[in-house]
Parts: sequence; structure tokens; C-alpha cells
Amino acid sequence: HVNSDVNFGGGNENANIVFIAESKSQKDGDHNNSLTGEAGQLFDKILSAIKLTRADVYISNIFKHIPPENSDSNQSNIKICESHFQQHLQLINPTLVVALGEDVGNKMLNVNEPIENLNGKIHKLENFNLMVTYHPDAILKNPKLKQPTWEDFKKIRDNYLN
Repeated sequence: HVNSDVNFGGGNENANIVFIAESKSQKDGDHNNSLTGEAGQLFDKILSAIKLTRADVYISNIFKHIPPENSDSNQSNIKICESHFQQHLQLINPTLVVALGEDVGNKMLNVNEPIENLNGKIHKLENFNLMVTYHPDAILKNPKLKQPTWEDFKKIRDNYLN
């Protein structure tokens, strides 16, 4: 069982697909990730469009808590979190990891690129395939992102669902 201090997420522990959301923010209260409220509803709709529900996938966070504004956070904490996170991924052993948003994509790939450069291709993360797509919050702010996001989810449906 995973130590609750490093609660990386929830869902189906045998999922083929793991979605990595941003860490929970203060406004999410007791929720484990940023996929709540309107963004969460949109995420659920996108999942259902490819015949999935949250019960079919695992939703995780790259870090449990958002560091205070403008802090680069404690590097050793981040490293510890990353090793737990990697172990957690190994346990679930998904066929695809999907990073939701530019920040998560950059942290996972250890790069600093605009999401347009990361989106639309499959990256390698150790022995996992990684896709970077738009966070539902970004789609709510900019409806033009619906189309590239839908292209990503069609790829997920066509290549990663049995």
C-alpha cells in the first residue's frame, strides 16, 4: 500500500493509461489532483468520448502539493518525490502515460519547451510511452485547443485501448 504522505493519485491500479495532472492546488481542498470542478467535468467528457471513465484509468500527480509561488521548491524533496513517483509507475505498469499540460510535460521529460513542441508525438520516459496533451483548464480558457486535444485522445483510443 502506498504511504498516504506520498499519495500520488487514484483510480485503477491495473490501468493501461495513467494521466498525470498538476499537483493539487489549495482551491481543490481535499481532492488529490487538479481535475476537479469545470476542468474535471470536461476531462470526464473527453474520456467518455473514447469510451473510458475514471474507473478505467489512473490519475496521478507529479508532486503532491504545489510549492509556494515563485519558489523553486526544495530540490531534494522533488528528487524524493520523483523516485516514489517512478516506483509507483512501475507498479501500475501502464502502456501509456499522458501528461496534462506544459508544466507536467516539461517536468516529466526534464526539458523546457512550449507545449506545441511536445504535443502530437510519443516520447519515451524510461520504458513508458509518454504523450503530452493540453490540460482541461487550458481548453476552457482557449477553445481552439479542443481540436489538438481531440487528436491526442483519438490516438489514445486507436493505439492504446484494446
